[in-house]
Amino acid sequence: MSDSLKCEIVRDLLPSFLDGLTSEVTNNEIEEHLSSCDECRNVLEKMKMPMESTMPTKEVDYLKKIKLRSNRNMMMGIVATTLLFLSIIFMKCYIIGFQSKGISDYELLYSPVQAEKEKYCLIVQGELESSSMVYKDYDVRIDGDKAYLSLSERVAYPSEDKNDFYVGYQIPEGINAVYLYDNTIWENGALITKEVNDLYKTKHAYIGDMSANGSVVGALKLVDKFGNFKNSLQTKAEPYGWTLEFETVIAKEDLFNSRMTQYGYVMLALIDNLSEISWTYDNGKEIVTKTVTLDDAKNMMGKDIKKYSQSISQFQTLADALYIY
Repeated sequence: MSDSLKCEIVRDLLPSFLDGLTSEVTNNEIEEHLSSCDECRNVLEKMKMPMESTMPTKEVDYLKKIKLRSNRNMMMGIVATTLLFLSIIFMKCYIIGFQSKGISDYELLYSPVQAEKEKYCLIVQGELESSSMVYKDYDVRIDGDKAYLSLSERVAYPSEDKNDFYVGYQIPEGINAVYLYDNTIWENGALITKEVNDLYKTKHAYIGDMSANGSVVGALKLVDKFGNFKNSLQTKAEPYGWTLEFETVIAKEDLFNSRMTQYGYVMLALIDNLSEISWTYDNGKEIVTKTVTLDDAKNMMGKDIKKYSQSISQFQTLADALYIY
């Protein structure tokens, strides 16, 4: 037996020996010692054996039950949270609803309330912007002499396929204008159509703003009705003018000139510094030029055409008189 290593030293080295951390020389010494020392060899064998739990079986079972119960409670919590989240989504989408993003079209009616002849009911019906939504309710916000209507909507059930809405609003005393989103729908007793709203929004100050001019003719749909045209502006000195040079041959001259005269009055009303509007066209024989001025419009309408654009209700009166829509 080698006396180079004592049992105490060997036992201190055994953990490192098992982990392969000792050097080759030390390994040889330990192995030589183990070959002749039963006690150290027994210690090594015990170290190699898996560690057994010293915890009593009952205690282990209790802890297992606690862990199982904890996992079950956690799963139930996840399920409950998921169900709550889905319930909130369902309530919001199908019961509570949302503020409507807008409307695609509408029509207006205005009639006295039968029980109270001095009060009037404004009826608005149309379609929501989204076809996947259905109308739920409307809300009114009063600000001074103005009333602002807004709609709420909810997600349609699979069996529902209509996005129509219907609002009956009894206008209270002291209200001079009613709005639906960015449209004026009633002002001083006059119903304001969607088409007039779209056209009135193109009102601008200077004929030199060609982009704004394009919005006017776009709202009037002149290209759809009469074909393409070129523009020329007279902005160097008053009277400021605008000429539309139509490229399509016009066969029905009387009808064309009658409509263009009406549209000319509208353009004179909507562009603050525009004094005359002209148009040229080919009748198949020659190029014809027509012009309407502020005086022409005044003689036709009975007052300064610019006054018709001072409010949207007056502009509605102009549009109705000219049969623009």
